[in-house]
Amino acid sequence: MLKIRLAPSIERADWLALGSELGKLEEAKVDLLHIDILDTSYGDTILMSPKLIPAICAATAIPLDIHISVGRPAHLLDAFLPYCKNSYIDIQMETTMQITSLLKRVRNAGGKPAVTLNPGTPLSVLEELVPYVDMVNLMIRTFSVPEPELDRQILDKIARIRKMLDEHGRQDVSIEVDGSLNFNDARQVVQQGADVLVLGTKTAFRAGHTYAENCQELREYLRTA
Repeated sequence: MLKIRLAPSIERADWLALGSELGKLEEAKVDLLHIDILDTSYGDTILMSPKLIPAICAATAIPLDIHISVGRPAHLLDAFLPYCKNSYIDIQMETTMQITSLLKRVRNAGGKPAVTLNPGTPLSVLEELVPYVDMVNLMIRTFSVPEPELDRQILDKIARIRKMLDEHGRQDVSIEVDGSLNFNDARQVVQQGADVLVLGTKTAFRAGHTYAENCQELREYLRTA
């Protein structure tokens, strides 16, 4: 089984003290920084300008996990390629008909290509992309729609993704999960084969504790899964 990695979402950090926040996440020994680049194609908010990426790279050595969920990802990709070495560039697969060419461009620039699937996207479309990716990110809840309980179908889907990847000889490909994870959600998705966890206010950024305390508690919780 791949090592479980923690990827706190910068969206949930204090943006007015981002340099300090990155230092706290380094102290927590997180594995990745999840950065959402969003327009209103799939929700009601706009997040993170690509112009923030060089500043973040200058402030920390933590590898990035850049999730591009915009209507025209091909028009933004060049802004990220100079900063993608050893980092994931994660393209929302429903946004483009050019997905394989975009993934190849990430690979050629020294980055780690990845794709994101929405909860209702069938896995049949993923199968053709297995040779091109280093990670598959599954949205476990519909963006901006409150869903308190984790849908059993999503857990089954994680297991089916793992099976598909393994059957294609891609045991090295990670499965990331994204969508308001709490501690119990994290345990359930790990049990099904997920190994990268996007963290928010219910985990890494939980109030009343340091980021290091939150991440350590989650790691201990997962060890008992």
